[in-house]
Amino acid sequence: MMRAQGWLDDEYKKLTEGPDGGWKPVKLRKLEAKKRDARDGVTFAAYAQTWLDTRRLPNGEPIKQSSKTKHREKLRNHLIPFFGNIRMVDITPKVVQEWWDTYDTQHDPHAAGARNAAYETLKAIMHTAENETYPGIDGTLIIKSPCRIKAARPAKRHKTVNASTQQLIALADAMDALRPGIGLTAWIMGRLGLRIGETLALQRGDIDVEHGVLYVRRTLTQVYDDKTDKTITTVGTPKTKDSAAPVQFGENMAKLFEAHLRDHVASQPEAWLFPTNRGTTMTEANYRDRYFNPAKKTVPGLEDYWPHDGRHTAGTYTMENGASPNMVKQQLRHSDVRMTNKYLDTTSEQHRRAIITRVDDELAGYADRKRGDDTTDTQDAQDTPDTPQAAPSPTSVSASAGTPVPASAPATGTDTEPGGRLGMVVAQLRSLSEDVQVSVLVGMDDDRRGRVLPSLSKDVQARVMGELIRKAV
Repeated sequence: MMRAQGWLDDEYKKLTEGPDGGWKPVKLRKLEAKKRDARDGVTFAAYAQTWLDTRRLPNGEPIKQSSKTKHREKLRNHLIPFFGNIRMVDITPKVVQEWWDTYDTQHDPHAAGARNAAYETLKAIMHTAENETYPGIDGTLIIKSPCRIKAARPAKRHKTVNASTQQLIALADAMDALRPGIGLTAWIMGRLGLRIGETLALQRGDIDVEHGVLYVRRTLTQVYDDKTDKTITTVGTPKTKDSAAPVQFGENMAKLFEAHLRDHVASQPEAWLFPTNRGTTMTEANYRDRYFNPAKKTVPGLEDYWPHDGRHTAGTYTMENGASPNMVKQQLRHSDVRMTNKYLDTTSEQHRRAIITRVDDELAGYADRKRGDDTTDTQDAQDTPDTPQAAPSPTSVSASAGTPVPASAPATGTDTEPGGRLGMVVAQLRSLSEDVQVSVLVGMDDDRRGRVLPSLSKDVQARVMGELIRKAV
């Protein structure tokens, strides 16, 4: 009786504390307590597994198995060991920072990259927990994501290597010496821009020699096998819808394909272009270890060449031969031209120097005269006072603008050069693609760039300044 009276007194007190006094029906309080217990009982490991099983793209489609496999590896190797048994509601920014600090980035060269990759998965999980309703609690699992670290992207450990035509020939020959026919992969990646997984998944029916078209219809994919608890290689769909597109090739590539199909591929349309000795698809690891890596070590300059560098090589080579960024985008099958610009942000050093030299040659006569002939010209004029002087032409050329201006116009300092030499340099640059213009200008000395840049488009000016700022930072 005393307990009942005490309960009634407590309820009455809550009821009389005002409109915000906190009284709620008993059933509602029990339901809220049940939801709170359900929310508070969810550990990171349990939620991460649910997140992985139900993860979808913004368009509602499930994520690819290869992406799921990568997330699973990050969880297993980096996140579950630390966060696994911690309740989701107990993971605070401080806890995330403690995990972040466990990585020894000073002594382990791989630590920064691994940590950043794992952090991206952690952020994605916490973002979902903050924004999507969790079953059984009629609300989100956490109020705000604890991932507040502004992680800077670590520097690339691998510097892209662009292979020359002669290097690709040597690489293909070295690979063919290990296994006849396998050298064609160097050309498929290094000239057509296919990824390694797409290359190894090619079949006879994908090559139309007559019309010079290769069809990218599949790729090798790494997926998790529940039965063996291991990652296995399977054949899946290309990386994106844009990746599943035709790639054109020329007459000489057609000859290479024709010889390979004749000598090394079975007659069925579904026959693999580069099978194992058992007739199955060759894995990327098998390809690298047995053929690609041993062969590249024999080619000077390709010691650090990776299979994916072939894709960079193909895009760079296509651009250097006059292709527009949009054409390169189509050839590499990118979904966004910004990705193409990322691939082509470094023109090959050999090509850059050749362009700079070609542009610089336009100044040859003027530079020689400024360096040594000015004194001679002046002395000759003093020695021969009776020599008639040429009358000034009615117009001269403003080198900074590359256009005629009246002869009476004041000179613009070092920007005005006799004979319009700088104007010729500007004209030469304008004939090149915007990407090449930027590469040339960034490689110029400051004085020359300062005189040339104002005559080019605003887009080029902005991109050059951006590159210079990026290099300075």
